[in-house]
Amino acid sequence: MASSSHISSRPPQAFSDPLLALVGAEIFAAMFGELSFAEIECGQRPIVRRGIHFRDLPNSTSLWAMIDAQTLSVDHHEIRLVRTDGNGLRVVPPADYAVQARRGESIIRTPLPARARSLYGQGATIAFQRLDRHLAEMARLCAALSACLGHPMQCSAYLSPPGCQGLDIHHDTHDIIVFQIEGSKTFQLFDVVVDLPVPRIDLTTNQAASAQPTQRVELAAGDVLYLPRGVPHCAVAGDQESLHLTFGILAQSWASLVEPLARELYFIEPLRRAPATREIFDGDVLQQSAATAVGHLIEWLQAYGAERIAALACETYVKSFEERPAFAGAAQPPAFAIEPAPDDGYYRIEPGRRDRLSAAEIRQWTNREDEDGQPNAHPRGDSTPRATSVDPA
Repeated sequence: MASSSHISSRPPQAFSDPLLALVGAEIFAAMFGELSFAEIECGQRPIVRRGIHFRDLPNSTSLWAMIDAQTLSVDHHEIRLVRTDGNGLRVVPPADYAVQARRGESIIRTPLPARARSLYGQGATIAFQRLDRHLAEMARLCAALSACLGHPMQCSAYLSPPGCQGLDIHHDTHDIIVFQIEGSKTFQLFDVVVDLPVPRIDLTTNQAASAQPTQRVELAAGDVLYLPRGVPHCAVAGDQESLHLTFGILAQSWASLVEPLARELYFIEPLRRAPATREIFDGDVLQQSAATAVGHLIEWLQAYGAERIAALACETYVKSFEERPAFAGAAQPPAFAIEPAPDDGYYRIEPGRRDRLSAAEIRQWTNREDEDGQPNAHPRGDSTPRATSVDPA
C-alpha cells in the first residue's frame, strides 16, 4: 500500500479545520492585537491587555445555574471549593457540601446548592474546572484557539466573594490566559523559582514561601493577563464579586511525548530478555549486557524515535477535541492527523478512531491544490464552518 515515494516519505502531520483556525486567529487578535503567540511565547513575560469584550461568555448567573442543575461531579474534578486565609490554602472537603445525584445512568457527588451558597458566603471560591467539556460555547472557543495555536486548550472559571482569595501562591505548569469577566481581581506576581516546570517538577511549599514579589496587576472586567508557565502568583477579589476565566495552553514538552514510547519498547525483541542469573552476580558482565540493551534502544530510537514522537504530538493534539459537546456527532472532525502505518501506509486519526488511508486518500487530504495551483495546507471537504459563537463585541 501507499507505494508512491512522496507519500511514504511524508512525516506525521496534524490538520485543523481552516475556518475554525481562522476564527481562533480572530479571537486571539482581539485579545492581543498584533502580537503573535510565537512572539508572546518567546518573550516569556507577563502581558496585560485591557478593555477586551466578547459576547456569550459564561457569567456568575449561568455558573450558579450549573450548580443548581446538580450536574457537576466533585469526584471527576469538575468543581471544587477552596479558600486561602492566614492559615494558608484550604480545599473544602466534599463531605462538607456534596450530595449524591444522578447524571444520566451514573451516580455522582455534586454540590448541594444551598450548601455551596453558604460556603461561598463564608469566603470560599468556587472553581469550575474544564468548562470546555460542559459548555458548548467554551468548547467552540477552546477548539478555535487550539486550531489556531496548535496546542490543546482548556478553560476553567473562578468565582470569588468580595475581598477573598481562592488559591495560595502557586504556579501553573502550562501558559495561561486570564480573562476577567465580572468585578475585579488583583494578581500578585513573584519571581520564577522553577524554570519550565512540569507536573513532576513542581513548586514546593517552601519555594512558594520564599518567592519574591515582582509585580501587582489589577484586572477589571474585560482585562486579559497572559502568564508564562512557572510564574508564581496569587489573586484577591476586589470589593465586589469576582469572576474570571483561565484558559490553559496545554503545550506538550518533549519529555511528556517521549514518555509514552516506553510502552513500545516491548516490541523490541532483545529488550524483552531478562538479565541472566550469572549477570546479576557479575558487575562487569551486567554492565556489558546493559550497554548492549542501551545500544538496541539507541538503534531503535534513531530509526523510529523521531517519527513516533512526531506522531504522538499530532495524536495528542487531535485527542484534545474529544469530549467537546460542540462537536459531538459532527460529520467532519475539527481536527485529525495522518501518521505512518507499520507497512509504509498511513492512518488517519480522529478522536476515538483510526482509519487506514489509501494513497489516493492521502493525496486528496494533503496534496490538493488551490485554484492558483499552490498546495493546500488544510484538508478540504464539504464540512460547514463550525465557527465559535464567542465573537468580539
